[in-house]
Amino acid sequence: MKNKLFLLVILIIASPIILMAGGTQEADGSGNLKVAFCIQHVNNEFMQGLANYVEEEGKKSNVEVVVYSAEQDTNKQINQIETCITQGFDGIILDANSAEALVVAVKAAQEAGVPIMTLHDDVTAGVSDAFVGVDFAQGGTAKMEQCVKDLEGKGDICIMDGEMGTAAQLTIRGGYDPVLEKSPGINIVYEDTGRWTAEPAAKLTETWLASGKNIDAIVCNNDGMALGVVSALKAAGKNGEILVYGLDAQQQAMKEIIDGNMAGTILTDSPGEAKAAIATIIKLINNEPVEKSQMIPMIVITKDNVNEYYTP
Repeated sequence: MKNKLFLLVILIIASPIILMAGGTQEADGSGNLKVAFCIQHVNNEFMQGLANYVEEEGKKSNVEVVVYSAEQDTNKQINQIETCITQGFDGIILDANSAEALVVAVKAAQEAGVPIMTLHDDVTAGVSDAFVGVDFAQGGTAKMEQCVKDLEGKGDICIMDGEMGTAAQLTIRGGYDPVLEKSPGINIVYEDTGRWTAEPAAKLTETWLASGKNIDAIVCNNDGMALGVVSALKAAGKNGEILVYGLDAQQQAMKEIIDGNMAGTILTDSPGEAKAAIATIIKLINNEPVEKSQMIPMIVITKDNVNEYYTP
């Protein structure tokens, strides 16, 4: 009880945005339930938007959402979940930084009687109480199909993965395989991780360009990396010469498509994910039945339809 009173005092006297364990929390004082959103990072437009959407949906349902950013550090995310358990959160929404390594932390929450679901990036073996996400496999397949179509079935490509071992990276990459298996004219020159964000993606692109090998397209697991690729290509004077594909349909990525610097991206319905996540965690807290897995479809965005989704 003392701990809860102390936390209440801190929330009252602090500013609306409070740094906590590498993340941020926003308290409006109106929530009947208190839920933690443990997110991998907020280092790009999409992830920051996802965090914001979850907070906004929480407010609509009188749920106070506290966002913890792991800054792509799995050990930090495990510690954050442990903190949420000890601080008496009613439930936890987890965007897992590692499909395998977070399983123990998820089970610890369950053993403590704290409902825990996964959002956007799942843990393995369906361990969490529920999962809400987009159909990454379908998105990966659609993106690679678009790349093969644009290259007319023949070309040298590089694949830029997100953080290796995350559910999103594994699922998106798995979506490429059925397309590549039936596309013998496509040659993978390089494959490596850009860690989901622009800076490492740009450095990796510089390394690939320096090799002197022919590259016709770079297929990235997300837009954060794709934008890093574009910046490196611009710096090398090669923007528009190499097809670049992302995923998430960030506004900046769609602007690059309009400008001819990217070939495509995939629309990820993060507001839909957030809405479903809040509805699901409330049901879990109230011991109501939920769907074990909810998948939201994805849409291919190219120069042909980008203006339908881009907001200047």
